[in-house]
Amino acid sequence: MEKYPVLEIDLEAIRQNSLSMNRRMNGIGLRVCGVIKVADGDVRVAEAYASGGCDQIGSSRVQHLKEIKEYDSSMVTMLVRIPMECEAEEVVRYADISLNSEGSTLETLDREAGRLGKTHSVLIMLDCGDKREGAEGMDELVELCLLAERLPNLKLLGIGTNWGCVSGVEPDQEKLDFLAESVRTVEKTLGRKLEMVSGGNSSLLLWIYEGKALPPEINHIRAGGTIANPITFRINRGIPLEGRDEHSFRLKAQIAEIKVRDMTLSGGGRNWRGDVIAATNGGPRRRAIIDLGSADIGNCHDLMPVDTSIEVTACSSDHTVLDITDCEREYKVGDIIEFAMKYSALMNASYSRHVSKKYID
Repeated sequence: MEKYPVLEIDLEAIRQNSLSMNRRMNGIGLRVCGVIKVADGDVRVAEAYASGGCDQIGSSRVQHLKEIKEYDSSMVTMLVRIPMECEAEEVVRYADISLNSEGSTLETLDREAGRLGKTHSVLIMLDCGDKREGAEGMDELVELCLLAERLPNLKLLGIGTNWGCVSGVEPDQEKLDFLAESVRTVEKTLGRKLEMVSGGNSSLLLWIYEGKALPPEINHIRAGGTIANPITFRINRGIPLEGRDEHSFRLKAQIAEIKVRDMTLSGGGRNWRGDVIAATNGGPRRRAIIDLGSADIGNCHDLMPVDTSIEVTACSSDHTVLDITDCEREYKVGDIIEFAMKYSALMNASYSRHVSKKYID
């Protein structure tokens, strides 16, 4: 008997999504790093990204990159967050490229690379407005690039930036021009061209899909969710990505209870998270419970039932409550409910050891 909950992973759909992304990006001069953190670094997902044309496989977790290198050492790996000094040895061992913003960390990476007899490639990050990582202005950027250029066991590959992760700042002409100007300044200072200018994450697609041209200096993008989970981009950004299969991941859970409950609530108590629950006059509703909670998927409202007549109403750490009153299908205990997921729910389900994985290839 199949065990639930289960996360079904359609590897061919992911490969086709990767092909679609790479064709579009390569056509405007961008190479793609396929970021697999949403899938908990799944090596088979990484393989689907790579076979679809991604130049590098990226993650924010060094453990993911270690597993990829052990699976296929030929894959070029990128650490897509700034490293800590305490993990410098592992970063050098398992990440071919890392994103950096601190001089002391560059020096630590250089020492570890020398000790291991390796050359480690780095991108220096520039904050173009999101207020997360990166050099704060041109002077600091140049200083960090000169340091990386001098260190004997590092290769300064180029410059990177980020959008939309902390402050919600999206690329615009002024910010992209600042990035391009920064590239030209660094190149003039170094007396050579930079190999890679990573223009950001999937938020850069907002600019691209509006038909606007990027500065020619940008030749790289880091993208994960728009390959593996394009439904989130369509819902959050209002932009459907043509040629993408939105069914690459499906979460399935089994109904453990069905009861008709009077949803009239007289109190104003607090739930397990401390949220105040307002009094309601809901009347009788047919409710189903699945054994899947916030410990597995985070916010239950990031689940999207394939049967759109099902309403996700609430969850605790271990249960999610569904309203099935208006469903045409007469659900019963033991039936399977299938969900699409927004990015956060998919990432949580991928990371949960209580959700099994099933590959479709």
